[in-house]
Amino acid sequence: MNPTAVVNAVANQTVCNGTLTAAVIFTTPNTGGTVTYSWTNNNTTIGFGASGTGNIGAFTAINTGFLPVTATITVTPTFTNGGVSCVGLPVTFTITVNPTPVMVAPFPGNQLLCNGSNTAPVNFVTPMPGVIFVWTNNQPSIGLAANGTGNIPSFVATNVTNAPVTATVTVTPVSILTSCAGTPRTFTITVNPTPSINAIANQTVCNGATTAAITIGGPVANTVYSWTNNNTSIGLAASGTGSIGSFVAINNTSAPVTATVTVTATYTNGGVTCTATPVSFTITVNPAATVNAVGNQVNCNGTNTLAVTLSGPVAGTTFAWTNSNTAIGLGASGTGNIPSFTATNGTNGPISGTITVTPTAPGACGGTPITFTYTVNPTATVNAVANQSVCNGSATAAVTFTSPTTGGTTLTYSWTNSQPSIGLGASGTGNIPSFVAYNPTITPIVATITVTPLYVSGGISCVGTPRTFTITVNASPNITMVNAPIRVCLTDSVVNLVAVPLGGVWSGPGVVGNTFSATLAGTGVKTLTYTVSSGGCSASSTVSVTVNDCIERHQVFATAIRIYPNPNNGRFRVRFTSDVYKEFNIRIVDAIGRVYGDKQYTNLHYGSEIEMNLPQLAAGTYYLVVYNEKERASFQFEIQR
Repeated sequence: MNPTAVVNAVANQTVCNGTLTAAVIFTTPNTGGTVTYSWTNNNTTIGFGASGTGNIGAFTAINTGFLPVTATITVTPTFTNGGVSCVGLPVTFTITVNPTPVMVAPFPGNQLLCNGSNTAPVNFVTPMPGVIFVWTNNQPSIGLAANGTGNIPSFVATNVTNAPVTATVTVTPVSILTSCAGTPRTFTITVNPTPSINAIANQTVCNGATTAAITIGGPVANTVYSWTNNNTSIGLAASGTGSIGSFVAINNTSAPVTATVTVTATYTNGGVTCTATPVSFTITVNPAATVNAVGNQVNCNGTNTLAVTLSGPVAGTTFAWTNSNTAIGLGASGTGNIPSFTATNGTNGPISGTITVTPTAPGACGGTPITFTYTVNPTATVNAVANQSVCNGSATAAVTFTSPTTGGTTLTYSWTNSQPSIGLGASGTGNIPSFVAYNPTITPIVATITVTPLYVSGGISCVGTPRTFTITVNASPNITMVNAPIRVCLTDSVVNLVAVPLGGVWSGPGVVGNTFSATLAGTGVKTLTYTVSSGGCSASSTVSVTVNDCIERHQVFATAIRIYPNPNNGRFRVRFTSDVYKEFNIRIVDAIGRVYGDKQYTNLHYGSEIEMNLPQLAAGTYYLVVYNEKERASFQFEIQR
């Protein structure tokens, strides 16, 4: 009994158009006989026959369409043994051939453009779904990346060299569905360089001079240079090409004449012309220089001169100057305008410096010098004036001003006074006559007189250096009685007399030195006199003192003693308001008559106070007994703890 023929399963294949398939080898699990294989192909367009036997060798797959093509192969096994052939069950598998991705017209063309221009966008076209375009660029320097996918948008073409740069772009269609790649296609983008023009220096020449030859060129080979001239009056044609030879410059005016020459560079390659940014330079032809007249100046020593602006009809003219006398405060030479400077004159008369100015126009076209002068008047001074010191009501000495300054038309003096209260005006001119000095205060008044000389020469008035001196008016001493008593009692103590200013002399009844004794003076109205001298000026002042008997002070102990505070804590004061006695005793006694102390006090007077401190006594009622040989009085007080 022969088995049913069996063929093992065969894997499906998917390949791209134009590639080799894998060979198909049929196998079986049957043994003991011979297994043969026959097959059929339902789609011969993929590149092999409609039927056959045995294994299927590798072949080049074909798909000329735009969509995948699939062939189904059916293989039938036959088992032969003992002369009997048994046909088995067929097995099928597929071979799918994916189409080749393609690009169709319009195909990208080559581009030729100038540096800095925008390229045309590049769009790729295909009729097949799922196809993308992968491209590479062998010259990223033109402004396009080295690789990318999809269309290429417009970009700014770049060429930083001095020759054309050509980039070759290779684009390949690729199916994102099958990963099959189509035939690459190339195109070029050529970027011409931007022509440039080597720098050309401006020229400035004098009328009638020969200009320097001008070489026009640039780094980009085969560039054509053309130029135009906007002012043919200088002796150069209106236009031309290439370099410009030297020529004789012309300027028939009184001002500089400038011609602007504009050079344009063009570069042509592949029918595309690239133009550089034009470059301009100038040729200036200067006339002979002159300088406008400058007025003379007269200045005071130490003042700022007027700035001198040197000018002439020829624009751009420069000026060199010299000074014959540097003592005026200006250097010996210089160029350009003369700024304001501090004029100097260390003498007692005017000095002058002569300035010589030589003009030079642009291009070293020299002119005729001119001169002017600076005259510097000296600083007027005043000879020293002695200070004065007088008493209130005295006459001052007349003041006559003098000066060593000479050479001026006039020399006058003006003065100010810081203290018009002394009897002299706040200001004036000329000498100061004698006047009666006045001082209504109690202290000296110092008036500072500032005298300023005025020097006039060359029509210029110069204020000189002020000088000061003082007039001191000493005050008649203004006496103030500080503590002279107006009313005193006959028994009052001696009073120390004080008056200002200090240092004077007291006189009058009861006066001993600087003290007043009512006892010595006796009762009644007493006139005291105080005399003092200050700054050589003296004065006297009086005061009346009334001395009374003051009978209200003749109290006895019963009414002349006061204890305060009361009650107290053992510390209190005893005030004595009587002038009857000069001494007495004080005894401390408690409520039952016990004595706690007994002390005598002497040299007493009206208003004396005695401080008591009894810390040893307990709280309670006590008596303070005041007595002497003539009388006795007792006073109760309370101690509270």
